[in-house]
Amino acid sequence: QRSNTEKSAKHSRIRQDAMDNGSAMVGVLSDRDRFILGVGIYWGEGNKGRHEVRLTNMDPVMLRGFIGWLSLLGVPPRDITVRVDVAQSHDKDSTAKWWAGNLSVDISHVVVYQRVSPTSKHKTTRPDYHGVASVSLNNTVVQSRILGMISAVSQERTCSM
Repeated sequence: QRSNTEKSAKHSRIRQDAMDNGSAMVGVLSDRDRFILGVGIYWGEGNKGRHEVRLTNMDPVMLRGFIGWLSLLGVPPRDITVRVDVAQSHDKDSTAKWWAGNLSVDISHVVVYQRVSPTSKHKTTRPDYHGVASVSLNNTVVQSRILGMISAVSQERTCSM
């Protein structure tokens, strides 16, 4: 009979093999791949409100990818704003520096808001918590183009996976 340590090691190897296989299936992404991926992410997670393009997330890798996607669409970095919401206990300056560094944006484009919620039971004192960031752009033309992209993808009837 195998020990729990042996079982755990076997399951870790299986998971790692599956992750390696999944990574190999993706391979190297082309600009077209990144473009379609960005449309899908925005379709599922982006704000479709009036005049604004916005994606909100805690994951800097996701938001850095979103900024890269906006660049593929011809959006210059100077047009992007990053709004970060953190608990009142967080330092605004260090939070702004962390997000600017992790998103590779100029710190002048990062605005930090400290929310006050005395009834919240959510503890945000973890050292790895840096708030929730929204990457946004106020541009009706870009927003309309993105909605057109989503419409085109949603009307696609073929899938050969």
